[in-house]
Amino acid sequence: MNRRHTVKLAAAAVVAAMAGTAAAQGKPVKVGFMLPYTGTYAALGTAIENGFRLFIEEHGGKLGGQSVEFVRVDDESDPSKATDNVNKLIKRDQVDVVVGTVHSGVAMAMAKAAKDSGTLLIVPNAGADAVTGPMCAPNIFRTSFSNWQPGFAMGEVVAKRGHKTAVTITWKYAAGDESVNGFKESFTKAGGKVIKDLTLPFPNVEFEALLTEIASLKPDAVYTFFAGGGAVKFVKDYAAAGLGKTIPLYGAGFLTDGTLEAQGDAAQGLLTTLHYADGLDNPKDKAFRLAYAKAYKLQPDVYAVQGYDAAQLLGAGLTTVKGDMGKRDAMYAAMAKARIDSPRGAFTLSKSHNPVQDIYLRKVEGKVNQVQGSRSRRWPIRGAAAACESPSARCRAAAGRAAAGPARLAPARGGRSLESPWRMDPVVFLVQCLNAVQYGLLLFLVASGLTLIFGIMGVINLAHGSFYMIGAYMAYALAPLVEQTLGGGFFATLAVSIAISVALGYLLEWVFFSYLYEREHLQQVLMTYALILVFEETRSILVGNDVHGVRAPDWLAGTLPLGELMTYPVYRLFISAVCVVVVIALFWVITRTRLGMTVRAGASNREMVRAMGVGIKFLYRVVFSAGVALAALAGAIAAPVSSVYPGMGNQVLIICFVVVVIGGIGSIRGALVAALLVGFVGTFGAVFFPQAAGVLVLRADGGDPSVAARRAVPHRLRAPR
Repeated sequence: MNRRHTVKLAAAAVVAAMAGTAAAQGKPVKVGFMLPYTGTYAALGTAIENGFRLFIEEHGGKLGGQSVEFVRVDDESDPSKATDNVNKLIKRDQVDVVVGTVHSGVAMAMAKAAKDSGTLLIVPNAGADAVTGPMCAPNIFRTSFSNWQPGFAMGEVVAKRGHKTAVTITWKYAAGDESVNGFKESFTKAGGKVIKDLTLPFPNVEFEALLTEIASLKPDAVYTFFAGGGAVKFVKDYAAAGLGKTIPLYGAGFLTDGTLEAQGDAAQGLLTTLHYADGLDNPKDKAFRLAYAKAYKLQPDVYAVQGYDAAQLLGAGLTTVKGDMGKRDAMYAAMAKARIDSPRGAFTLSKSHNPVQDIYLRKVEGKVNQVQGSRSRRWPIRGAAAACESPSARCRAAAGRAAAGPARLAPARGGRSLESPWRMDPVVFLVQCLNAVQYGLLLFLVASGLTLIFGIMGVINLAHGSFYMIGAYMAYALAPLVEQTLGGGFFATLAVSIAISVALGYLLEWVFFSYLYEREHLQQVLMTYALILVFEETRSILVGNDVHGVRAPDWLAGTLPLGELMTYPVYRLFISAVCVVVVIALFWVITRTRLGMTVRAGASNREMVRAMGVGIKFLYRVVFSAGVALAALAGAIAAPVSSVYPGMGNQVLIICFVVVVIGGIGSIRGALVAALLVGFVGTFGAVFFPQAAGVLVLRADGGDPSVAARRAVPHRLRAPR
């Protein structure tokens, strides 16, 4: 009887175990992507997701025998929204794994949420040192890099190439600060001196004022950390200012990764350091690049590699536990010990789950970041270890003869340093004034349309920045079509773009905005915000999320020499001239024509204009179409200097609302004065009051809690295998 009972219990246990296993195998692994799908980093987020999905597709749509289900959340590259966004995935969607993100400030909030909830987090890009330092945890892994790694490697390269002084420039946020700190650590250790750190708020891309200051400081070299659309504009602005010919530019590899097509000739010859490069010549990379190109009709970049490796790391853990997410401790242990056969070269993880990997020296040649060098070197790094980093962890760096460079240190240039920011060379002052006027006039083009729509029609139009973006994308997309069909060039493209924007404005006013005039402002805000989402999604479908460059006409592509080091782009003078012509024409229409008189009357007393029998509906459509056309024109003429990238309209919208409020709602003259005022304050303030800009950034980031963690780890310079 006892034997029979024992057999029954054993059988029941086996059945229960089999049922549990079947249930575990039947439940898909739920992966939550928290990546930037709009804004400056949209293309990066898309590449990461593509790489992740590619690895899963190569394994039959499964990891560890389990099917995979995906959930997506746009992190908007906004640290202040990060906690709410990651909790949507963890609490609302109840995902098993969170994969994200790009922005280091956002990643810090994600790491805290993952640590508190115990949810597995795999970071496929953000390099915030603290994620695998003080904030490390058994459930937090990174498949990318720490911000310090490429910066430290480049500091050694710059010193070995004979440069004695340097200036750094980056956005004022965690990633930029930590990358610069890595550079400074190795550069100063090798005898170099960083004479000034320049920063600007993220995602501001108005670099002209700081480039002018670089020219006045006359360093031997400049180190920078930018990515995405900001990297495109910085490289083009640096070349246009003439600095590339006299002051070599170096950077972390994100400066040129995924951005070369848009940067064009301006990027040629740039040296960067990163954990991935073109021409690695290993079988894994060749297979990966071929598969990625077939799947997405695009060439992969470092972001795609990092996403691919994030899926590899998750797959290593799930394979060990046979897809059972309930065995988390065993899965985390397997992931920590995994050796990832990456396209970048095989790597392992340190005790704190940070990649131990090669850092390559790359040079831009054509449209590739070609790996450089053929010999290796090794040296130690000293300092206090991060709270969770293994003292024996290693960061390997690869570079070659170019990195070794000459043994001697070149003498410093004969220029003076701006000990006081109020001492400014006359040429530098002239360039800053030209930058301020050009920036202010361009703001006026956008803000004038906004103040007309807001002042006459009483509509709070949050979608106005999207018209700026649409104009820029039309300049990019229509140029080849206009050239083929009409045989026209740049000006023909502008004319077609303006005509399309007028038609778009007329249609939007008729279909949407005509129903908003008598409604509350909250309803107007909701409707126009919905239009932003529609425009962004339409743009993504039609042209994708990559950063694109727009070529200026050859006869406007030159520069004018100003002083010893500086040149000023002819195209920027052209932008100012176009804006001046539009300003004169707009003031003439407003002050000298019957239509302008009606518009001014409508801004002062809408009901009286309607009572006098004026066709108010037609007036509204004219005003709205004109506002759209002005914003689109601004985007189209700005495209060759700002490049074209997702979310670019959102950046200009806020500052334009500031211009409208300062200038007075409905006042064209006020908008002009306010735009020029903002242009001068923004340009000269970046030089004279950078501390104030830093305070604003910290406020906008919601108080980024990241801390630059030190690493006491050996560092090795080696050539690619």
